[in-house]
Amino acid sequence: MSRRILIAVAATLTALGALGVLHSPAASGKAANPPASFELPKCIGPCAKYYTPKAEAFLRCAGWRESSFGWSSDSRYGSGAFQIIKSTSSYYAKKIGLDYYADHRAYLWPKAVQTHVAYAMVNPKPDKPGLEGKFHWDPKWATTVGASTYSCENR
Repeated sequence: MSRRILIAVAATLTALGALGVLHSPAASGKAANPPASFELPKCIGPCAKYYTPKAEAFLRCAGWRESSFGWSSDSRYGSGAFQIIKSTSSYYAKKIGLDYYADHRAYLWPKAVQTHVAYAMVNPKPDKPGLEGKFHWDPKWATTVGASTYSCENR
């Protein structure tokens, strides 16, 4: 192979890795959901009112799709297992009374805090049916950075 082609291939792989494309389950051929034995941290305290089995199924898929549940994952596109941008994670941390964490990116939070905030995001109006916050993990966001992925709806 010529040196020019090798440089182009290396640049492409570097760019895809920076975007998280090479690490996503969809790109790696992994299943769309984590192993059945995987459990999210329990939803207790301020999180409990946002919990539904449907929300749990959605977040199991979203966390697996976004980072393979890499709780310490951090990139310019998101942070933590659920790859949440700082402004959004701060808003929801405050909403559920976890103000201490609002000034920090999600990858620095304990697993339980990341999970509690994700439940509040996906199900912000627990008195209404459906998951009104699922748009935070809409696959269209991946296309804005040149990646593609799958939907976690109806999981």
